[in-house]
Amino acid sequence: MRNNRHKAFLFGMALVATMLMGVGCKTLPDCRAILEFPAILMPCRTPHERIARKTTDQTALAEMAKNDTDSYARYIATHKLNDQTLLADIAKTEGNQSVRLAAISRLDDKSIIAEIAKNDENNYVRQETIRYYLNDQTVLAEIARTDAHWYVRRAATKRLEDQALLADIARNDKSFSVRCEAIRKLEDKSILAEIAENDTSLWIRILAAERLDDQVALAEIAKNESLGQERVFAITKLKDQTVLTEIAQNAKGNDLRRVAVEKLCDKTLLREIIKNEKDGDVSNAAKRRLRDLKSN
Repeated sequence: MRNNRHKAFLFGMALVATMLMGVGCKTLPDCRAILEFPAILMPCRTPHERIARKTTDQTALAEMAKNDTDSYARYIATHKLNDQTLLADIAKTEGNQSVRLAAISRLDDKSIIAEIAKNDENNYVRQETIRYYLNDQTVLAEIARTDAHWYVRRAATKRLEDQALLADIARNDKSFSVRCEAIRKLEDKSILAEIAENDTSLWIRILAAERLDDQVALAEIAKNESLGQERVFAITKLKDQTVLTEIAQNAKGNDLRRVAVEKLCDKTLLREIIKNEKDGDVSNAAKRRLRDLKSN
């Protein structure tokens, strides 16, 4: 019986997730609709949760949100609260980070949200607040420039619209991950071209070249025999069939030839590779590619 209940719960959770994605929900903190699903889909684990789901009285919800010993009951109650003063207090002082984020999602005061995003001691709460609830570009810019933690800076960079600041971050941030995020958001082709040509990091140059769709730069990297995995990555971004053909036929590394073969469009050449290629992985890649081309 217990096993069946557990299976029903997992099935319900999967169904809820599917339904939420279908209506555009991306994260649980932002999907208040989850609280409205029938109890059969998300069975309550404790009486506290059952009460929190059914209660609409704001006084009772406030008491539960602040003092209940069950953290999920506090989470549900907080999601239903309207009291902005109490929500602000929970957002700042609650020990459970999920409950805090539930409170932040209900806040109307943007200055409190900004304060939490900038100064909260919990890095995860700062990151999630930035990702989903902070829209102030000035505050986002400050965080992207100055926060001590790369994943918090990355979250802020992802929300930035200031192209000049994005260019500065793309060139100068000390975190590779943050720089990549800035490059993904850059629109100025001249800055991307400069980074693709001059950056000291080969991976950053490849990413910038990809954003530019600079086939010449990608081809140079793909054919540079002094490089390793960077060549494989560059080949995956290539479209030039002449360059791909040269790599598929002549590259010394099996991995390089295989990746190039997977992007070829010439059926005659693929048949030739199937016939003559000694490496099984490359030959099989050619067979798969030929099959795909025939089916399309």
